Amino acid sequence: MKHLVVFTGAGISAESGIKTFRDSDGLWENHDVNQVASIDGWHRNKALVLDFYNQRRRQLKEVEPNEAHKILAEMQKDFKVTIITQNVDDLHERGGSSKIIHLHGELTKACNEDKDDVVDIGYNDIQIGDKAADGSQLRPFIVWFGEAVPLMEQAVEIVRTADVLLVIGSSLQVYPAAGLLHHVPEDTPVFLIDPNPAKGLHKTAIIPLKATNGMVRFRFLLMEGLELTLFNNTDNPETDEELLKCNQAIESEPQNLIHWIKKSEILGKLGRYQEAMICQDKAIKLISE
Repeated sequence: MKHLVVFTGAGISAESGIKTFRDSDGLWENHDVNQVASIDGWHRNKALVLDFYNQRRRQLKEVEPNEAHKILAEMQKDFKVTIITQNVDDLHERGGSSKIIHLHGELTKACNEDKDDVVDIGYNDIQIGDKAADGSQLRPFIVWFGEAVPLMEQAVEIVRTADVLLVIGSSLQVYPAAGLLHHVPEDTPVFLIDPNPAKGLHKTAIIPLKATNGMVRFRFLLMEGLELTLFNNTDNPETDEELLKCNQAIESEPQNLIHWIKKSEILGKLGRYQEAMICQDKAIKLISE
């Protein structure tokens, strides 16, 4: 059974209604992240930080896993699926996935100041004066800015065993987590679901859609063994000439599946992802006929 390793970020939870803070002005629910999501912020104002995460926990209780979470869980029937997530919500668990590594902690857990005594709190609040077993103030079990990411080594080892790597909902800008891509085996295909993919992601197949629609397409293509029809974001100075030849081939043989797959690949190399998807849809239709 192939090992599908999935690296998820805030984008997969956004369609469930959980807001991100890197989309625009660096604010998270109108809070400066340095005040509410850093170890320095915790030392400055514990009450503010606790209130912020109490609100996040209440919000999490009201939202549901979306189709992207559920499809990942369904894929456990055909693949060994390991999810490495930057998200602190529990939507992967509630969506049905069973093997999840939370790099940045978990919102439904609390811990002592040393983070070596962790307890489940569900969606309940933490108040000033709530104590851990060692007498220290109970705090959210979150890896804040300024703290080490203790599960990084485990995540690196998992990535090194991937037969397929899928990145979904992450800008690939947050380190050290983004550095996981450097540990992918050379022959392992890497896919990115992102409606606005970053430039320069070489050897990465692009699905330029939001999480839910992107997962529908990814699952179909992977199950059909059509990995090579995805959009390969690489530099290739000969693609314009190749595209002309491909268009000519399609004109002479419009029902030839190979021509449409080739055109999809070429358009992907040119960064023309929406056009590439149209060609991909044509290829899928021909396969289904």
